[in-house]
Amino acid sequence: MSDKQGPVREHLEASLEKVSRLGVEATRIFVAIDRERARRDADAVDARVAAGESLPLAGVICSIKDMIDRHGERTTAGSQLLERSAPASADADVVTQLEVAGAVILGRTNLTEFAYSGVGLNPHHGTPGCVFDKKQVPGGSSCGAALSVAHGVCDLAIGTDTGGSVRVPAAINGLYGIKPTASSVSTTGVHPLSSVMDSIGPLSADWSLARRTLEVLQGKTIPKASGSAIRMGVAKGVLTDSLDAPVDAAFAHALSRLKEGGIELVDVDLDWLAEVALANRTLVACEAMDQYGSDFKELEKSGDAHVLKRMRFAENIDRDTREAAEALRIASIERFTKALDSAGVTAIVAPTVPIATPTIADAKAGFETINTQLLRNTSLINFVDGCSVSLPVSYNESVPGALMVSAASSQDEALIEQADVVVKLLG
Repeated sequence: MSDKQGPVREHLEASLEKVSRLGVEATRIFVAIDRERARRDADAVDARVAAGESLPLAGVICSIKDMIDRHGERTTAGSQLLERSAPASADADVVTQLEVAGAVILGRTNLTEFAYSGVGLNPHHGTPGCVFDKKQVPGGSSCGAALSVAHGVCDLAIGTDTGGSVRVPAAINGLYGIKPTASSVSTTGVHPLSSVMDSIGPLSADWSLARRTLEVLQGKTIPKASGSAIRMGVAKGVLTDSLDAPVDAAFAHALSRLKEGGIELVDVDLDWLAEVALANRTLVACEAMDQYGSDFKELEKSGDAHVLKRMRFAENIDRDTREAAEALRIASIERFTKALDSAGVTAIVAPTVPIATPTIADAKAGFETINTQLLRNTSLINFVDGCSVSLPVSYNESVPGALMVSAASSQDEALIEQADVVVKLLG
């Protein structure tokens, strides 16, 4: 490398070398990388730092999910349907925020078509394997986002989360993933799946970086936790029922660590959330059909059959059923907030994913069942408009665990402060 290269450019070149070493797996993680653009951007950040600018994300190498517009780049949402669309004429708001803060965008990452699954399969670009075992699913829909970080190529990834698409791949690949309250981060310039449940959040192997990125995206500073003596809820009911044995063991281990660290844990009855699952599926399917219903014939030829089947669920939903689902969501948002308030807690804990990571082969064979299981816990938090984080649990070498910490709508600041304490205790 030339002596003229600054530290940010050197960091970028190291990331590009890692991409090369990944070989064909890189083509399953990234759908596009503009090396020269990234190099120019890295040089520009080096110049800004040298000029004395204080940048919260200075030199952070970042990927963006292929749902997010960037000027001059084509947003395809992981689908052949959009591959002939015009390149974006403007940056999404989140791209502007990242670049103003000093991040260098390396490339665009792969995802489940239209971001509509928690498994991470993509028949067009290929499915990358979990970082711990390539035979296992990567989690979705932000599969490429998670793996761009898990393989050490990027420091940070930006994904979307409509039903768990940040937290599920973060959990499966041992990362931190944050799903903020949907309205707290701008979705302008982000290709929609659900206008009411889409949220934008960061994935990272570094909690402090994920946290700092959320501050950038929300445009505010989040105070650090002042102590460890706090009270948290343990979700009882659907969020903690029917756990696979390794998940149950990792969850019990996490609860034990929290108790040892001085956190008071109280049970919160949330079994009623099981009643909203069908309404949740109804709303997302209806909004997806609003987006793509006119393209169903073309998608029968070129689309992901699993995704198309999920969207076509809405074809048999009448207006009254959709309106009832919308009304139930409004009532459930209030009910979730009251349940936490009544228990005297700001946040609840549960496993991020209730099942052990399945293989790609098993997921293809039993897609409907496995996809539903992977998204079970995370999607219910989206339905009640909650904010949520997935945190890795160091349980044992063969079974990485993940803890989901969630709070009511618009309680992001309090959630992150409590997550600070949990991260410290879990190590």
